[in-house]
Amino acid sequence: MNNKIISFLSHRIFVLIAMIIILVIFVSIGAPQFLSERTFHNLLNNLSILAIVSLGQMIVMVTAGIDISVGTAMGLVAMSVGLLIIEYPNMNPIIAILIGMIMGTTMGFVNGLLVVKGKIVALIATLATMNIFRGINVLINNIFYEGQYIGAEKLSTEFKNITRVEILGLPIMIYYVLLIYLIFYFVLHHTRFGRQIYASGSNIDAANTLGINTTKVLIGAYSMCGLMFGIAGVLYLSLYTSAQTDTGLGFEFITITAVIIGGVSVFGGSGILWGVLLGTLFMTIITDSLNILKISPFWKMALNGIMLLSAILINHYIETRKKK
Repeated sequence: MNNKIISFLSHRIFVLIAMIIILVIFVSIGAPQFLSERTFHNLLNNLSILAIVSLGQMIVMVTAGIDISVGTAMGLVAMSVGLLIIEYPNMNPIIAILIGMIMGTTMGFVNGLLVVKGKIVALIATLATMNIFRGINVLINNIFYEGQYIGAEKLSTEFKNITRVEILGLPIMIYYVLLIYLIFYFVLHHTRFGRQIYASGSNIDAANTLGINTTKVLIGAYSMCGLMFGIAGVLYLSLYTSAQTDTGLGFEFITITAVIIGGVSVFGGSGILWGVLLGTLFMTIITDSLNILKISPFWKMALNGIMLLSAILINHYIETRKKK
């Protein structure tokens, strides 16, 4: 019987789908408006931003690393691009996205250098850069915008429209997510670099012995994570038409929880991309339902902590049983 339970839990995709269905039923009983079309669209939009950042977090965690700076870095990208749009109202949205991608990749590259070349524990290195990025965010906001938040009236209609289009009745954001996930599915599972990421996370010494340049692989993983929060920062600004000095605050813990729930091992070397997407959906449903049910923000923080701890314990239990 015990082996059957372990076998069932190992099929995380099916477990997640079942949990999501149960959660939707439970929430819809307490708040029938949760099943409305408007709520569904909002959920897909909220899912999209989280899913993109979670993908970056997954890539880093597969290498047995972690990036605590993702939320703050996303906020810095949103603020920087917003200030540029205010200065240059006719800026092409594609240019704005490219700027976000370059900024994000650069910040991710810095994180990678600190971890790999600086030999600093990933948790400590990215905790430090998290505070640095937030400090820069506050600084540029005070210098160039007198400490005010960037609102919808300051952003061009063309820029706002990149996230407001619907295709076949669904927000375009979900199509962005599916495209990005398909690209990275190919990268992670059908390219040499993708296989090297998993190999480096499984056993870095063995990877070095096999001739894999783990230095480049790990820095590349952090850079790819940066690319993801760079894209997310620009899309966040367009979607929510807002950028503040606290944008992205706490986002890192939600992404970590979503990734672990999605099946990525905290020890590195394993993780299913589509599982992460389902884990992100699960976390988004919980977050949105708590807002609909008007639960206190303090309970939200406590619940996020409980879920993160539970996901880690379940993962550890499954991994231990598998090894035995």
